[in-house]
Amino acid sequence: MKRFTDSEKWSDKFFRTLTPTGKIFWIWLCDNCDNAGIWERDDDLFKIFSGTSVEVDAHLEELGNRVEILEDDKILLPKFVQFQQGGMLQEAKAPHRQILRILEKHGLEQRDCGEIRKVNGTLTEGLAKGKVSLTEGKGNPSVTLTKGLAKVTGISKGKGKGKGEESEKGEIRPEGWNDQDMDDFRPAWDAYLQHRKENNWRKPGATQIKTLFAKFAKVGKSVSIQSLEDAVASGWKGVFPEKETTTNQKVKIHESDHDNPFD
Repeated sequence: MKRFTDSEKWSDKFFRTLTPTGKIFWIWLCDNCDNAGIWERDDDLFKIFSGTSVEVDAHLEELGNRVEILEDDKILLPKFVQFQQGGMLQEAKAPHRQILRILEKHGLEQRDCGEIRKVNGTLTEGLAKGKVSLTEGKGNPSVTLTKGLAKVTGISKGKGKGKGEESEKGEIRPEGWNDQDMDDFRPAWDAYLQHRKENNWRKPGATQIKTLFAKFAKVGKSVSIQSLEDAVASGWKGVFPEKETTTNQKVKIHESDHDNPFD
C-alpha cells in the first residue's frame, strides 16, 4: 500500500525533537495504521520489526497529542486522514465512504478542522490533555469521565479499600496498596507531578499512569518512592522503578534510557 509522506518532516520541530526510536515509532504508525488513521496496538510486532526494546507507552507519552488512545488497544492519528485525503471526507467519493464507515464503527467523526475525534468530543480530548479522571459518579461513564478533575494525575486523599486500581473515592492507586501505603507514597508522587509542571512537560495521561502504577505494584512502595525521588533529583522526565530479573535480582535501568518517559 502506497501513502503520501512529508519529506519536510525532518526539519519539523515536532519530528526533529523526537528520540531516535520515537521517530521510528511515528513512521511505523503512519505506515501501519488503517485508512482512517487507526493502529490496532501490537507492541511485540513493533519491537520485532523496529529492533527496539523501548516500550510503546514511552513513545505514546513522547508523541503527546499527535496520537489518541482509543478503546480496545487502538491508537488514533487525528491528523492522518486530513493529510492523506487532502482535506475533508465526502460521502460522494467511494474511497472516502470506506473511511467514513471505519470512523462510524469506532464512534469517531471528522471535525471542521479536519482532525478525527470522538463523536462526543470528551473522552479522547481529555486523554490528550491529561484531564480525564475517574470520579465518584455512579451514572453514565461518559459523564463521570469528563469533569476534568485531577484525581488521576493528582492523587486525592480519599480513603478507599485499595483492592484495585480505583478506590471507592475515585483514587487511582497501585493494586494491593492500602491507605497507609498511599499516605507514604503521595508526597513523592505529588513532588514528581510538580517537577513535570515546572519543566512545562505534559501531565501523564490516564493510560500512562495506570501502566506506571502497575509497575509500582510489582516493585513495592519503597522502590516506587525512590524512583520518583530519583526522577526529580536528576531532572528526568520519566520514572524508572527497578525491575526484577528472572533471578529476582534488582537491576537499574541503563542510564541511556533516562530520557524515555514511562519506560
